[in-house]
This record gives sequence, C-alpha cells and structure tokens, in this order.
Amino acid sequence: MNDPAALPERLAKAALSSDLIRRADQIAEAAHAGQFRKDEETPYIDHPRCVAEWFLDYAERRQLSPEDIDQGVCAALLHDVVEDTQTTAADLKQAFPHPRMLELIALLTKSDTTTSAPARYYEQIAGDPSAVVLKTCDRIANLYDAAALPDTLENRAFWRKYARKSEAFVERLVRSDTILGGELSRALYVVRTRIALTDPWCLLVGSGGFLGVNFYLINNTDAPLESVRSKAEGWMTLDDNLVQTAPKYEQLGDVPPHDSKEIGMDEPGGYIRYDLEFHHAGSDVEVSFAVDPDQWYFPRCDVGRLCGIVLPARNSA
Repeated sequence: MNDPAALPERLAKAALSSDLIRRADQIAEAAHAGQFRKDEETPYIDHPRCVAEWFLDYAERRQLSPEDIDQGVCAALLHDVVEDTQTTAADLKQAFPHPRMLELIALLTKSDTTTSAPARYYEQIAGDPSAVVLKTCDRIANLYDAAALPDTLENRAFWRKYARKSEAFVERLVRSDTILGGELSRALYVVRTRIALTDPWCLLVGSGGFLGVNFYLINNTDAPLESVRSKAEGWMTLDDNLVQTAPKYEQLGDVPPHDSKEIGMDEPGGYIRYDLEFHHAGSDVEVSFAVDPDQWYFPRCDVGRLCGIVLPARNSA
C-alpha cells in the first residue's frame, strides 16, 4: 500500500492562497483515512485531489472567478465524503458551513451507495453547470484510474460497464463543451483501448490518412485465426466525382495465437466498406465495417466478436 501522493501542482498552489481549500483538504484527508482505491494500493485521498486538479485546469482555461474556483475545488475535494465515509451531510455542514459548496456535494452524492447511479441522478446534475463540470472531472479521473488496473476478468467487466455508463450519462452532458468534451473523450479512449486489446480478436487502426490505412488484426486467443481474407470496396472521389471502386481481395494467411498481422488498405480516399473472413476453432467468422480514410479518427466499431478501437489515423506509429 502506498502513501498519499504529493498535492498536484495546481492544487498545492491553490491551497497556499486559500484557507477554504486548505480546510476542505484537511477534512477530506481525515474522512478518507485508511481507505484505498480499487487497486487496493492507492490511498483514496489521491482521487479527490486529482479531481480538484482537473477542475483547476478547467477553471484556468475558462478563467473562472476566484469565488467559483474556491467553491469548485472544495466540492471536488469533498465530493465523496458523504457517499463513501462515515461522515454524514450534517457532520459536513457543521464542519464546513458553506451553502453553495454543500449544494454541489449533495448533487454529486448518490442517495443509494449500494447501486449504480440512476438516470435521475444525472438529470439533477445536468441542471447545474458547475455540478456538470465537477462530475465530468470526477469521471475523467476515474476513467484513467480504471485504465491503470491490471488485466483480470473482473476488471475487464468493470471497464466495459464503466465505459458504457460514461458514454450513456456523462458524455452527453459535456458534448458541447470544447474543453471537457475533449478531455472526457481522451479518457474514454484509454479505457476503450484496454477493452479492445483484451478482446478475443481486436482490429487496431495503427496509422493512415488520405493515402491509405494500416490495420492490425490481433489474436488474443490460444488458437490461430486461419485463412484470413480481406475485401475492400466502396466509393472514392475522383475529379470531384463519386466513383464506386472495384472489390479488392487479399489473402492474408493465418494469425498465430497471441500474435498480430498487419493489413494495408491503399485507397485514394472515400467511404470504404471493409470485410474480413477467417476461421477460428472450427468456426467461420465474417465481420464487416466501414471507414473513411480521410478522417482524422476512425469510428469505434463492435462487429461480432471483433472489436475495433479509435486511434489517430494520421502520423501515428
């Protein structure tokens, strides 16, 4: 088990200049004493401090007022105290009687800690812009922590469940926020990467752009993917006209157990339908998806048991 990490840079600076933030950090540290994160090694207090740091980054970029910063940082530091410790809302009100901060904490606290947060919980948060920011900072921190967990069957199930919840409830709250929307997408990408790379078969977009795309078909099983064949066809732009391409087939051979095979698709641009066929453990597998080689990012695709993930399409290794 580890000792608490040093205060993050922005939070350390904010605590030096604000009695409220120092007091909130002290209360949070005392309340979470002896608690650890899901990895059973990281002291729990590191999490609310990380959330506060994400909030401070956002506040700096949005140029929030000093009052909004103090309230937001304090709420970030104390957002899990009522939900995850023996401290009650009444205890917190007596120790830290600041109405707006307590209101934010109440919005971020689930009424039933034994179940997943219901849709109503997110609907209440959606009505308060500051609560939306704090919840998103909390989710970003949690996603990065989740992605750092070891590869176990339990954690694989957790990654999938947590990514789905984040997409369904949190991502929609900040879709229009150019800062938080992007930060949440990056955090989700890291978790989706862990999910994809531990699926039985993974299709990884390694690089690409206008001149073509390189895929990597990864076999995470103990049996080979046999007789892999690809087929690419679709539409391309030629002299400002949309032209249908002729199907292009390629025999790729086998992908040994726990190995990968590179698949190059050289198309001048356009909307391409891509098919893969192979045998695995006596069964025939056919998967199909579509990509646009001229996009910066490729859409994540779940096609049968083959999982594709989002990676930058240009200038990536």
